[in-house]
Amino acid sequence: MDKRSQQARTGAENRAAESITEVGELLSQLARRWAGRRVNALNGYRQILADYGTGQVDSQTTASAVARLTAEETIKYPGELMDLASEYASGLARMAGLAATGARADSQPGTQRAVHDLMLSGKIGETATADIMIENPRDVEVGLGFATTAFSNDARVTKVSPSFDPASCTMAPGSEQKVVISVKLDGRTLKAGENYTAQAIVDGFDEMVLRLNLAVDPA
Repeated sequence: MDKRSQQARTGAENRAAESITEVGELLSQLARRWAGRRVNALNGYRQILADYGTGQVDSQTTASAVARLTAEETIKYPGELMDLASEYASGLARMAGLAATGARADSQPGTQRAVHDLMLSGKIGETATADIMIENPRDVEVGLGFATTAFSNDARVTKVSPSFDPASCTMAPGSEQKVVISVKLDGRTLKAGENYTAQAIVDGFDEMVLRLNLAVDPA
């Protein structure tokens, strides 16, 4: 092998080593962020139990706090994974020298954004509504459905859950479906002037999470 070929080979090996190092650093950063989020959840459980153990809260309040935290973590799990996966893909694209457009991977045509925030509001006795258009970018039929938590806030978990119309359907390849989300503002469970949050995973699109923010108007 002549000197020029040897230099080219050495240069290629050095670039490959640098790329491996960069990918390793990227994975390490994402792993630390993921671990940090899980640690925060664990600390939340510990704090709830510590408050109960010292008598600061009663058993009912403790049970409600644990239920709310468990529901939130269960719903956030796929959304957070999609966020990290998108960042990883974007990081690899930058390493490959692709032009940065500032667009997130989950906002490209043919994909769904990981988390959708929807706002519902109204007065006690009314029905609050919001709607969203869901697209099936795949080339196969998808069964659409929803798995939800009850509405809750920092004080308590209610027995009120959002309703979806349609609650389920089959989406043809490339089709769109308008979904209406509604909740009856029952004064026996909800309080005027308070805000609540519920989460929903969209069955059929496991990467898609709906975050439903409910504002009950003051009396």
